[in-house]
Amino acid sequence: MANLIIVGNGFDLAHELETKYSDFLKYLLKTEYENPDSMANLFFIHGSIRAKYSTFDNFYREFDYNEISTENQFFRLVLSNSRDALWSDIEFLYSRELMKIAKPQAENQIRKLNNEFETIKIKLQNYLAIEEKAFSAINMYRDFFRILDSDNTIILNFNYTATVSNYFSNEGWKAKVLHVHGRLNDDSNPIIFGYAADHNESRELLDLNESEFLRNIKKHCYKRKDFEPYLKNYMDFQESFDVFILGHSCGNSDKLILNDILNHDKLSKIRISYFNNYENYRVAAVNLDRIMNNDANFKKLVCFDDSLKMPQKSDSCNDTVTDYLQKLVDYQKEARDNKQVKIY
Repeated sequence: MANLIIVGNGFDLAHELETKYSDFLKYLLKTEYENPDSMANLFFIHGSIRAKYSTFDNFYREFDYNEISTENQFFRLVLSNSRDALWSDIEFLYSRELMKIAKPQAENQIRKLNNEFETIKIKLQNYLAIEEKAFSAINMYRDFFRILDSDNTIILNFNYTATVSNYFSNEGWKAKVLHVHGRLNDDSNPIIFGYAADHNESRELLDLNESEFLRNIKKHCYKRKDFEPYLKNYMDFQESFDVFILGHSCGNSDKLILNDILNHDKLSKIRISYFNNYENYRVAAVNLDRIMNNDANFKKLVCFDDSLKMPQKSDSCNDTVTDYLQKLVDYQKEARDNKQVKIY
């Protein structure tokens, strides 16, 4: 059986890496609060504002984004939407601002927006490079990858970090890791942080006859590397393949790639590894349904009762995980033996 494993930010979070949108913003604010002018090229906090709060924690809980001084208007927009937000929300904000100015003779506006966005992207890359150094493996994931490892297994890593690659750093692994959104500080495969414009939106931007409007459009950024044809060939040449989702919310920010996978006629089953409880499984399932827009394919989603709660670094191995991993072993063996595989 061929296996396509989709990895998102929840995988980093399971390893206790602080890679949430809110973690990044808190880092920026704390750095400036404790070391004035350290973020001068992005924003600064007036001394009078700093003195208003007795500690950084008080400041972080209570500050108003209007108390932050910045000439980067996109960063101000990010701050104003910072409470309980996701990475995809920054990309959505960028897309909203992009489409607002999508008109002829707006070259100066789009360059300004892209420059502001690039400044944030550089800060993000520097922050994540610090965080990924805190990686330590989780044995349950090592077992999970070992069970699914084969020449017909590929991992689509949507994270910028090397967390998933660390599991495959030693010789002997057969699976291939594809870094869909690039890698930190890699000039040959730089990080992709932008907007997944659909066909109509892309054509609208192209018609403006100014390439700067397309600088952060994912469809164009993906052409930097050859993972798209590799992925297509992989899916086309399989008799069938299963999809495993590890920590990816399956939101619209990655709809271009996910749609191709989830609506492929060789797709057999979709297995969500959910965080904590049914509600998180449900949210991912709804997002999958939205992207697929195909009831027949949605039936390929394995139900909650037969899905795996995502192991966390703080977990100890338990009977539920052990039982699930044993089911995977049995399932893979049956597939290799070309037996009829039951849906459990």
